Amino acid sequence: MMLKKIFKILPYFLLIIILIGVPIFVFPNLKKDYKPKSQAQGVLTMWHIESFEGGGYNRHQFLLKQMIELEKKNPGLFVSIQTLTKAQALDQLSQGILPDLVSFGTGAGDIFEPYAQEYEGRLNIKQEFIKSGSKEKLKAVAFMTGGYMLACNLELAKAMGIDTGNKLIDNIFKEGQVYNKGKSVRYTLTSARESNLPLAAVLKSTSGVFKQNSYFEAQTQLDAYNVFTSQNSAILLGTQRDLNRIINRINQNNMFECDFTYLSGYTDLVQYLAITAKDEQERQRARLVIEHLTSPSAQHEVAQTGMLSVDGANYHTNELLKKMQDAINQKLIIPNAFISEETMNHYHELCKRALLGDKESLNEIKTRLGL
Repeated sequence: MMLKKIFKILPYFLLIIILIGVPIFVFPNLKKDYKPKSQAQGVLTMWHIESFEGGGYNRHQFLLKQMIELEKKNPGLFVSIQTLTKAQALDQLSQGILPDLVSFGTGAGDIFEPYAQEYEGRLNIKQEFIKSGSKEKLKAVAFMTGGYMLACNLELAKAMGIDTGNKLIDNIFKEGQVYNKGKSVRYTLTSARESNLPLAAVLKSTSGVFKQNSYFEAQTQLDAYNVFTSQNSAILLGTQRDLNRIINRINQNNMFECDFTYLSGYTDLVQYLAITAKDEQERQRARLVIEHLTSPSAQHEVAQTGMLSVDGANYHTNELLKKMQDAINQKLIIPNAFISEETMNHYHELCKRALLGDKESLNEIKTRLGL
């Protein structure tokens, strides 16, 4: 009798076990098996092109480090970074090869303008950088920048009769010093350029006319720095890279007494990001990279490279770099991200002619750049 009752109850008991067990054990596994794949997962290709000297740390290594951080936050995402010259990038483009995302400096962006997609992600950068990355739409997002400064060898300046009590920038037009029976020259101001416009930073801050041996233009920025540190020029018109070099010498007790002026109001030493992916999923992955590199945490790390942040904050602890960042955080004029190298070369010639007294060139460059 008891056995018959058990057999009658058993099916109901098994049904109860199934009804309880399926939600607990089966449904969670089904959810795991059929979980939609994150759109962040996949490989993102990125080109990195430099058109000017950086800070005190390799920018490619900075990007690698930041992408490792981003990949940790987004399992399944892998960012492949390739550093190219502009000429190498042009060659790749001619073969129909295009990355999903490109990092480029001013003067190298024109070759990507036809492929650049509108950026519609989060923004954490100063308004001036948004403007420089836009024409009708925002297509280039700045993620680090540099600046210009004047460094003056005070002892040499006094020996050359330069009044160091005046504003440093007002002394750059003084005639240079000829010595050693006319065989040698000490220049008042030395600089150099790659694709940038250091003299535009001068014209934004002052106006005047160079005299004989006032100005020497070296072949490279490192050459200009060496002319300055070998005491063949009283003043260096340099960038954040030169400031980092000088800081290193100061830390090694191997630097003469210097005075610094940070040129505010203008920069063209900007590194941008532009999305060139055609597929929407690839564009979404590229937006993740841009949002990460412009985030406060990444901008703090930008400062650790000796470059300057673009979000309006000042993360530097070194006093000299802190002052350069303060200058950049003021209102800025920045050429458009997609300006060509040829146009930059033309503008440089206008700057030089303007500083040699050509008023027509002065008016033109001020109009073109809005100085």
